[in-house]
Amino acid sequence: MPKFGSIQVKNMVAVGAATARSARLWFRTEVAGRHELAVWPRDRPNRVARVGVDVPADNDCDNTYSVTFPDDFAGQAALLPQNNYRFKVTRVADETPLGEGSFTTSPANPADTPAKYSIALMSCHQPFNSDGDMSERAVRMLRLVPRVLSDHQAKYVLMCGDQIYADAPGDFSLLNPHYFSTKVLPSRKSLLEATAAEVRRAYQERYRTFWSMNELRHVYANYPCYPILDDHEIVDDWGSLPVHNSKTYANVFRGAREAYFDYQGSRVANRQARLPRSLHYSFEWGSLATFVMDLRSERRVGVGNGLYGKGQENALRRFLLQHADKRVLVIVASVPVIHLPSWLADIGHSIVGNHVDFADHWSYAKNRPARDTLLRMLHDHQQQHPKQRVVLASGDVHIGCAFAIHWKGGTKPILYQFTSSAVSNRLKQTTAYFSGLGPKLASNIDCGDDSPEARVNLIKPRKAEYHAENNPFGGLNIGIIEVSDNGDHSNVNFKLIGYPPDEQWDHREMFQTGPL
Repeated sequence: MPKFGSIQVKNMVAVGAATARSARLWFRTEVAGRHELAVWPRDRPNRVARVGVDVPADNDCDNTYSVTFPDDFAGQAALLPQNNYRFKVTRVADETPLGEGSFTTSPANPADTPAKYSIALMSCHQPFNSDGDMSERAVRMLRLVPRVLSDHQAKYVLMCGDQIYADAPGDFSLLNPHYFSTKVLPSRKSLLEATAAEVRRAYQERYRTFWSMNELRHVYANYPCYPILDDHEIVDDWGSLPVHNSKTYANVFRGAREAYFDYQGSRVANRQARLPRSLHYSFEWGSLATFVMDLRSERRVGVGNGLYGKGQENALRRFLLQHADKRVLVIVASVPVIHLPSWLADIGHSIVGNHVDFADHWSYAKNRPARDTLLRMLHDHQQQHPKQRVVLASGDVHIGCAFAIHWKGGTKPILYQFTSSAVSNRLKQTTAYFSGLGPKLASNIDCGDDSPEARVNLIKPRKAEYHAENNPFGGLNIGIIEVSDNGDHSNVNFKLIGYPPDEQWDHREMFQTGPL
């Protein structure tokens, strides 16, 4: 197995946001200059559209570049809805192919949505052992992912955060002064002394290292991938420690977010002169709409609601109003809203402080105002639209898990939460055991005076051969959300696919709910 950092991405391509008429295509090139992008329908390989793309030599985004085809190129015809396309990027000077991939455009309108379709979610990609070797378990799981996506004909993938780790493995962490000063930037004693531009370059190198696996690059190149920033793309538990809001970490925050946008955010948004305060966004796919929350950019300990700003809150309110007619809504919250009971988060933090990430969870006392605001918003929306399925999609916690959240009173619609974590960062057995205890203790939610209450429960596995303890599941996994039409509404079905507890390498659906 190659050592950490010995293999890095030089050239690669990826698919970002795909609409009914266009697709955002991203690439990274080893050498700046003129490149050719070719796009063609899969079933008509002779109808190739070719356009030129120039990567400036003096760029500071690590030779990454994104375009929206055909919108960014005059005279090119719009793509066709629900059609399969292939694309290829070639460096013109030496005819080096950077890579090629494929994508499928979305339905033109909700009425054209297929009767059954699937989307995927995955998070927490850290495949290296503490000694810097690639984990055999992680490699096996990553090899499984393309097959899972193909078998389920996934339309797109929600990358629910932590697609790199700035701070792991420990001996190779950017926060490790010895590693940083000897292997990354000898002119600085630690990451905290680096300028924002130097931090950005260090994190860009991190992306090139963590994305060196062929299987992961295959996923990025062949499925529209919708990312969001989470803590390890900056620093573990980012925003939950007061020091993160100090000048000490200002350049880390700035440089890490810029590198995130270079490699991930630019796949779903155009670059502006300055990055926005929050990186949240939304998109549609037929009769399904998704809002992707940013829980890190505006996170402040004990300030306001703590986890997200008023602008993002208002954007989510508008999203709910504008998409009231959709069959399914997915709200991506990288950290699961339901995970630990409030009493456990509070007591745990009072005993161990910041040595364990109790303060990073929504249920911790200082974060509960943000949690209660979100849940009240979703409760009120569901009371008005009880037939609409609403799903919270999450990562972060290194276990796979599915919850049903039953509102008390009113029309009693159910809110669902589905978590897929981790795809390659396997917890030690003891840690995985304790991580799975918290969700088993979650039972009720009280959002305060004159606010909705809810009963929560883990969804029991549908298949008889699997026992309830498989939800939550502590092995490596990828999540699939299946949506099927049922006349006047849609059903959703969750699958968590990964290794069974005995660590056999054949894949298995670890739990699967019935129609919801």
